[in-house]
Amino acid sequence: MMKLNIKQAQNVLLATCLIFSAMIASANVIAAEKSIAPIPITLSGEAGSNKADFLGNYKKTGVLTKIIAGERSVIISGKKYIYGINTKVHTQQSSFSSIQSINRGATIGFNFFQHGESDRFLSEVWVIPKSSSLINNLDL
Repeated sequence: MMKLNIKQAQNVLLATCLIFSAMIASANVIAAEKSIAPIPITLSGEAGSNKADFLGNYKKTGVLTKIIAGERSVIISGKKYIYGINTKVHTQQSSFSSIQSINRGATIGFNFFQHGESDRFLSEVWVIPKSSSLINNLDL
């Protein structure tokens, strides 16, 4: 059995930490690649003023009813979705908002990917303004 001095043990620990960090980073990249959504189209005027462009950015619509910050999850039209730091949130004011900035009861468009039978991960969210003519044309 080989005995290590303190400096050697520190180097082994550091190398192990670096390898573990690289493995986590690789897993995050793989997860992010699965959640890539279409590039949003920038609109002038009201978000959704061009219905075809605005609707083309997301696959699902629903009403955000609850945010469970401790679990990093939300309830959208009765279904639970998990969000992360890479979940992109678009509002009329910004393309860099957070889930917490969305009002409960807001109508949203969103993209997600599913892992397994029940885990649904949000990749991108669009807050649809109440004043938008799109609200009446959504399947909620």
